Amino acid sequence: MTTRELPDAETVQLLAHPEAANAILHGLRTITEDVQPTPSSSRSVVDVLTAVLRGNRRTRTDPRPDPLVLRDQVARQYVEDAPLRLLTMWGAVKHYVEPSEQGVDLAELWAGVRMAAICDAIGSVHGPGGETSVLVEDLGVWYQDGFGEPPEIADCVERSIASYVSSLRSLLAIIDPRLRPVTFLDVFGGCVDDYIEALERNTSLIERHLDGLQSGARAPDRDLLDAGWRGDLSSQTLDHYLGRVRSLHPGEPHRKQLERVSRFLGTVLLYEQYGWQQAASPNAIRLAFYKPPPAMPVHRLHGRVHVRGLPRSCCSTMMPPWTSCGCVVTEPDGRTRSHLESFRELAQTTANRSDVVAALTRDQLEMSFRVRWISRSTRVRSTGAPQ
Repeated sequence: MTTRELPDAETVQLLAHPEAANAILHGLRTITEDVQPTPSSSRSVVDVLTAVLRGNRRTRTDPRPDPLVLRDQVARQYVEDAPLRLLTMWGAVKHYVEPSEQGVDLAELWAGVRMAAICDAIGSVHGPGGETSVLVEDLGVWYQDGFGEPPEIADCVERSIASYVSSLRSLLAIIDPRLRPVTFLDVFGGCVDDYIEALERNTSLIERHLDGLQSGARAPDRDLLDAGWRGDLSSQTLDHYLGRVRSLHPGEPHRKQLERVSRFLGTVLLYEQYGWQQAASPNAIRLAFYKPPPAMPVHRLHGRVHVRGLPRSCCSTMMPPWTSCGCVVTEPDGRTRSHLESFRELAQTTANRSDVVAALTRDQLEMSFRVRWISRSTRVRSTGAPQ
């Protein structure tokens, strides 16, 4: 076991098997190098900041933000002479894993370092720097997966949320204090039961609209619009979310899967009604670690930056950290690299798998988590590390 410092963060250290550590650190260094601003005497600070946030093919994916909309967002914050406020939505559980395995892995580490690197790049040209609010959907996940289920399932969902959110808070605090995890209940208080009536009302409106879609209706009905729904809700969007639900809950009846989609969209509507994003971080610039669903309203895309956890040079795959396994892969040629793996593909692979431990420390903070190590070769060392 060896100890190595994370790049550009002298107080943060990573402890892992040497070969795995080299692959992890290579990915981390690439992340921090990818977003360095390009100085230019002919460009204003606002233009440089806009370029930093827009990124490049290594750091982001399509759709690209509208440069004029993004520049306007930057300019409005820049005159405040305060940290540039960024915001991203985040799942409240690690999907596709057993409850006993809830917690962060390298996917969350890489995404966290990406956000910190963006804040650093902002700070290199804007004295107050940047800060990122990470909005963790505790209420939504519980309502979608736990509400109305038998007590043993509801309790399991509640424990899974608590375990994942706790580990995410610890990780982000170690990576950078400018990364601020914020749950819905952090902002508005109370408990989940306080919001059930509103969620059920929203879900009922969504269900009625989705039933209409399947019967040939096109536009959202008036009651849904009056409740605060913005934008389109098309058959294409419904098919997208049904596909996601089928991957999470295969074998469920169609009606149950449709109910899960309705609950998810009803929760999205609740966030709009309460103004969660604005309350957590006023007029923040949106980052997203996932691609938008089809037919997403254009007004929600123009200023949103779709960022990669790992740069394209390390991994061509883009998946949200909470739905993917951040791992180390050793190829048949012996090359070891950082990688994002689909849990569904991981469950079907015949490659050897073992675990090593990553331990992070910063000042008085410390935590450790498991790192999945996948080998495309056929032998496993007696030490437990794949070869």
